Amino acid sequence: MNEQRAQAYVNLIQQLLACTDGEELNKILQANQELIDPEFLQVMENYATGLEEQGNNNPVAWLRDIRYRILLCRSLKHDLYDYLIDCHSSLTYNHGKLNQESENETGIYSENFSRR
Repeated sequence: MNEQRAQAYVNLIQQLLACTDGEELNKILQANQELIDPEFLQVMENYATGLEEQGNNNPVAWLRDIRYRILLCRSLKHDLYDYLIDCHSSLTYNHGKLNQESENETGIYSENFSRR
């Protein structure tokens, strides 16, 4: 994976962490379809693991939930975006509060996760 693509993955993960509802999540994923591939899913897991190692567990659970849903859609060949919209209430649980708590914490980890 080249550095430019790795950074694009991290940027997408940070956008996902910043979104506040299912509709916004859907728009971000649709706008970045070309980045949603197995490497992105691995970077997503690496990012979550790094946050977890730092004790920042709330965004970890949310990221892993999104990752799981993407994997499920890919394996079942479902339309990812329709599925995520249908599930948006469970995806956005208290996420606005999580963004406020972890806003500063996620930035310091972003450089390392694309290289794991």
